[in-house]
Amino acid sequence: MIGATLGGRLSDRFGRRRMFIAILVAFLIGFVMQATAPNLNAYLFWQLELDAAIGVGYPVCATYISEYMPTVLRGRMLIGLFAFQAVGALLASLAGSNMIRVVQSVEAWRAMIGVGAVPAVVGLLFCVRMPESARWLLARERIPEATELVKRFIAPTPLPVLPPDAPRRPTCCSACHC
Repeated sequence: MIGATLGGRLSDRFGRRRMFIAILVAFLIGFVMQATAPNLNAYLFWQLELDAAIGVGYPVCATYISEYMPTVLRGRMLIGLFAFQAVGALLASLAGSNMIRVVQSVEAWRAMIGVGAVPAVVGLLFCVRMPESARWLLARERIPEATELVKRFIAPTPLPVLPPDAPRRPTCCSACHC
């Protein structure tokens, strides 16, 4: 709750990209420190840190996706974001149960938790190329940067415009036009 409450405010202040990087660094540090925790108190402290990072991540990710997606795709992409988080949790559980079989030690839990640092490293590698949100840049009156960023995402040639009488893609219902 605390992380989710702070996530939106922090990303509004520091930017979506910086917050993504901070969240992934928090994951990396949290998983490594939790896996090497010398006692229960240290373990619980790092668990709280990871929980806060997850909480901060929800509004930051949702905001970033919302700012880049066109209206017709926004809902699907947000549902996809949260669905993939559930898939990630399931895959982590399966990987953890397999880790117990592989390590076969009373210390297997350390390996299970430590493996959580791998996705954080992969995410950091992707964040290096991730642009800041154009809307965040505009809110900071960094108009030349926002303009350049938008130009990168718009096709260099104009998209064709369908004539009004052109056949449309079939929809599943008249309400959503999906």
